Amino acid sequence: MTGRLIVRSAVASASQQRPRSARRGVSLLTTAALWLCSHAVASADGDSVYLDWQSPRAHGCPPRRVVERDVEQALGRRVFTPRRDAPLTVRGLAQARDGGIVLRLDARSAEGQLLGTRELRADDCVSLRNSIGLVLTLLVEHREQLADPLPELQPGLWVGALSMVLPRAVFGVGPSVALRLNDFPELRVDAAYWLPVELHTDGGKRAVLQGVSLAPRLCPRIAGDEQSLFGLRLCAGAQLGIWLLSQTRPDVSGSQARLLAHAQVELRGALRLRPLTLELSLGPLILLNRTSLYAVQDDGARVLLYRMPAFGVFLAFGLII
Repeated sequence: MTGRLIVRSAVASASQQRPRSARRGVSLLTTAALWLCSHAVASADGDSVYLDWQSPRAHGCPPRRVVERDVEQALGRRVFTPRRDAPLTVRGLAQARDGGIVLRLDARSAEGQLLGTRELRADDCVSLRNSIGLVLTLLVEHREQLADPLPELQPGLWVGALSMVLPRAVFGVGPSVALRLNDFPELRVDAAYWLPVELHTDGGKRAVLQGVSLAPRLCPRIAGDEQSLFGLRLCAGAQLGIWLLSQTRPDVSGSQARLLAHAQVELRGALRLRPLTLELSLGPLILLNRTSLYAVQDDGARVLLYRMPAFGVFLAFGLII
């Protein structure tokens, strides 16, 4: 699990104690690096780390490129990228304070989540150059062994319609929730209340149909990522629930319950307008049971109101919070 921890340590660095101070700084920074490694998010190989380095030259702090070169020479490969949307961002801030230097290192995920913080103190930056390189080297070298992030739950709302299922479109509304974990397909569940639709026969028989359902689906990503403005997923699953039919003419007490069972495939596009995401879904339905709906005459005989077809179309607009 990711967490947040701030550790502060002072490194004595008087001129006559500089060797002992440097060794102590290396030990403390090594401990800090191992802790940061256990609290960052695993990322792909290659240049996947962005270093945001801010340091005062007046105190002998190395520039960003020197720090990057120290790490890349130690690892023997390219590590850092100029892209600010890298999977892992390390921010180093060195400030003059109380006659010395306070160095703060923050590790953040691509989503901006703070993964770890380390703060160290010394008389100047010169003695910390090797230690800084060690921290960053260990952080990058061990990122494949880092803990997985917690699953992300995203609630939302949606409104949609079923077309070609009934004589006219039936509209639905309800909450939704999406479960996301790394690069696994998203698990999406929509709950729906299908608004009443009136059915009638030429003979004057009338009834009102409404329903409730749950629609679990798996949605692998086919374009974009969580940082892109646009994204595209292909979802496949089922919609399961109950149709409730209430006859209004002639008036009959009680309601008929019928199974609602659809297999559905949909293409879902997303427009990310932080902190909200707008979605549009469209796809075909396969009715797993071609439900027949009947009205009851005065003499008790049944008259067919409607028989659902084998195929339909699903359209929905969603808002993810």
